[in-house]
Amino acid sequence: MATRQETTHETNYETFEARRENWANLLNAFTARNQARTCRLEVLAPEEARLLVDDRPFLAISLDDAKGEPCIIVECGDTAGESPRSLRHIITDPTAVREWRPHGSTDALEIEVRGQGKVVLTINPHPGRETLHLDEVGRSEAPMGISG
Repeated sequence: MATRQETTHETNYETFEARRENWANLLNAFTARNQARTCRLEVLAPEEARLLVDDRPFLAISLDDAKGEPCIIVECGDTAGESPRSLRHIITDPTAVREWRPHGSTDALEIEVRGQGKVVLTINPHPGRETLHLDEVGRSEAPMGISG
């Protein structure tokens, strides 16, 4: 895993880039540690940044490479109650998966997408940011692109 140190106005953190053969284990471990915690899912493309979900339970992130080409599936939302709502975001053509570790724990994953920017999944985002709920964005099962 490659490591680099970053400093932002919010926190100091280390970024670890996972080797391709470790993606499945990394994503499964991230799910096990963070399932049901609140999350934020953002698409950061060269031309635009879009918030897909904020302040909703994280359900899972997984690697699907059964058809040869890898894709990463992120699922979050409410699965219980009278009107459960969830979002499945499919990221096609990922080229890198990075962990952000502030203060030694995994706070976020960054998934780079060939020629399209990156997707950032943050666990327990910082308060005070804009919130966009699932009832405003609906459900996404489109390939990553920049659709959501």
